[in-house]
Amino acid sequence: MQNVKSEWCTLKNIVDHDSTEAWFFNVPLYQRLYVWGDEQISTLLNDIANACERQDAQFFLGGILVVETTTEEERRAKRRTFDLIDGQQRFTTLFLLSQSPGWRKELSTFGRVERNGGFTSRLNFSVRPDVNRYFEAILQAPQNALATVPDTQCMQNVRQVMTGFREKRALDEAGIGKISRYIYENVRFVRTEVPRRMDLNKLFEVINARGVQLQHHEILKARLLHAIPAEERQRYAALWDACADMKGFVDQTLRQGRDKLSGSALATLYTQQKLACAPSVRDLLARQEALQETDDSLSGYRSLAQIADADHEKTMQKEQVEGDDRWADSIIGFPLFLLHVLRIWLYENSRKDLDRILDRDLTKIFEEFFFSSETPQQQEQDVKGFVDLVWTIRVLWDATIIKWTEAEIRSESRPDRIHMLCKTSVSGERTTRNLTRSINYQENAELSLLQNMLYHTQENTTQYWMTPYLYYVYKNQNSPSDYYLKYLRHLDNYLLGEETDEPLVKRTRSFMKHPWRTGQLTNFADYLRGKHGVHFRHYWFYKLDFVLWHSAQRSDAQEEWKNFRFTAKNSVEHISPQQPQPTDYNIVSPDNRDDFGNLVFLSGGINSKYSNRPFNEKKIKFENIKKHGRIESLKMDLIYQNAHWNDEVMERHRESMIKSLENYYREDI
Repeated sequence: MQNVKSEWCTLKNIVDHDSTEAWFFNVPLYQRLYVWGDEQISTLLNDIANACERQDAQFFLGGILVVETTTEEERRAKRRTFDLIDGQQRFTTLFLLSQSPGWRKELSTFGRVERNGGFTSRLNFSVRPDVNRYFEAILQAPQNALATVPDTQCMQNVRQVMTGFREKRALDEAGIGKISRYIYENVRFVRTEVPRRMDLNKLFEVINARGVQLQHHEILKARLLHAIPAEERQRYAALWDACADMKGFVDQTLRQGRDKLSGSALATLYTQQKLACAPSVRDLLARQEALQETDDSLSGYRSLAQIADADHEKTMQKEQVEGDDRWADSIIGFPLFLLHVLRIWLYENSRKDLDRILDRDLTKIFEEFFFSSETPQQQEQDVKGFVDLVWTIRVLWDATIIKWTEAEIRSESRPDRIHMLCKTSVSGERTTRNLTRSINYQENAELSLLQNMLYHTQENTTQYWMTPYLYYVYKNQNSPSDYYLKYLRHLDNYLLGEETDEPLVKRTRSFMKHPWRTGQLTNFADYLRGKHGVHFRHYWFYKLDFVLWHSAQRSDAQEEWKNFRFTAKNSVEHISPQQPQPTDYNIVSPDNRDDFGNLVFLSGGINSKYSNRPFNEKKIKFENIKKHGRIESLKMDLIYQNAHWNDEVMERHRESMIKSLENYYREDI
C-alpha cells in the first residue's frame, strides 16, 4: 500500500527540479475558479513583507495537497504533473505573483518552465482554455495581457494589486527585489502527496470536515480571564465576548448573548452617557446574575413592566434573526482592534509602545508587552482595567468609526457595500426603550468619507491612524462629531503629510502625547509636478478626491458628487495613453504622459474598460457609467468635462488640482 508523503517545500525547491524532471501543476475541473480578492492579496503581501523586514527565517503559507497524474509520455519528456486537490487558491496566487510586473525578475522561473527555446506555464486549469490562454499571455507580455472573459477578471484584478503594492509600500527596485527573493527562498508550505488510487471522495470528506481552528483572541481570552476571581469572571467574559463579535453593534451582541441584558436598561445607560462605562454595564450583569439565581423562587411572578420589557425584547430579537442587525459590519477584525486598544492601554499606563502592529502575532505581543506583572494582584488589576478599556473603546468605536453598510445604488437593484458612520438613537418609551441604529447619508458625511479615504490608503493589516484617533475620542467622549472631524483632518494632514522618515508606529504614539502637534509638511506641489507615472503615491490620488469633494460641498454640488464614496483601487490610468491610436488627436506629448495631470487612479475592473482607447471614447464610457450614479474618480470627472485634451489643458488641470490641495491645507494651518 502506498503511503501519504509530506515535505516542506519552497518555490526554489520546485524550480530546482527543472534540470531533471520539471514539475507541472493542474487544477482539476471539480475545483472552483480563482476567487481571492484585493484585501486577501494585500494582507498576504504585507505579512510577507513584514516577515522579510524582520528577517524571519521562514514564512509558513499553509499546505497544498496533490496527487500525481504523470503519463508515460510526460515521463519520457522529463516532466511530472500533479493535480492540486487542496490549496489551489494559495498556489495560484504565487503563480500570478511570479508573472506580475515588479516581481518577475526574481520569481518568473516559478511560474514558467523553459523548454525547446520557449516558455510553458507551470500551472494550468483543466477544461478551461480561456484561463490557460490568459496564463500563456502573461508569460509572453505580462503588461499587455488582458482579462477577456469573466473567468480571468479576478486574476487580472489581483495582478494589478500585486503590481501596485510596490508604490503603496514605497519600495524601490532593491526593496521589491529583496522581498521577491524572500518569497522565492523563505516562504514555505507543506506539500502533501497522496496515492493516485486513494478514494478522493473520502479524502474530500476529511478536508471539508476539518474544524475551524481556535482563534488567537480566544486563547488570549482564556489567559486573561484566568487572572480574575471566579465570582467576577463571567461579567468580564460577557464584556469580552460582546466586543469580540465585530459584526453589528456591541450592545446588540450583549443583549443577545447568554446574559441577555435588557435593551431598556442599556438604552437608559446610553441616555445617561454611561454605556461606555464598563463598571456600569458590569453592575447590570451582576444584577442579572442575581435575578437568575432567584428566578426559581419567584414562582413565575413578573411585574407588568417586566412583561412589557420581555415582550419588546422578543419582538426585537425576531427582527434581528431576520438579519436586520447585520447590515453593518466592522472594517477590521477583533485581533487588530485589540492591538489598537493595547497601544492605548500601554500609553495610559506609561509603558513602552509596541514595536509594530501584527495581528497574527497577537498572543506573542501580549506575552511581551502585557503579562509582565510580578504579583497576581497586579495582574488581576491589569486584566480588569484592560477588559474595561476594551469595552469602552468598542462602544466608542461603534459611534465614531465607519462600518461597512449596505446602500441601494440609484438605477441598480443590487445593494452596494459602502463605508458610513451609523447614528444611534433611542426608540420606544419607558420599559420598552431600545437602542436603534440608522444611516443619514448627509449627516457626518465628511467624517465618514475621510475615514473611508484613510482606510483605503493605509495598510489593511495595521491602519495606524486608528490608534491616535480612538485615543482622542476616548479622552474627549460625548463631544460633537465636528470636533472629531477637525481632529482627524489635522491628524491626516500631519501624520501622513509630514516630511519625515520616522515610522508610523512612532509618529502615532507622538500624536497620542500631543494630539495637535505639527511638523514640516512635504512639498506636495513639487512632487505632483514630477513625471512619476504609475509610481506616484496612491495616497495623493485618494487625498485629492477627498479635497475636491470637500470643496464642492460649499457650492451646489451635483448629486453624483454628494454620493461619492471611495472604493479599493489599484491601477493608475493614463488619460492620454502611453501608446495612443493613430486616430486619437486628443493626446499629450510623450514627455508629459507620466505627468500627474494626465493620470487617474482606478479599480482594475474600471481600468480594463478604458485601456488604450482614444480620449473621446473614454469620455463617452465615463459619462455612461456616471449616469448610473457612479463616479470612480472626481479628478477623472473634471478631466472629462473638457471637450479636448492636450498639453495645455492637461497642465491647467494639474495646476488646478495643486491649487485645491493648497487651499485645503491652508484651512487647517
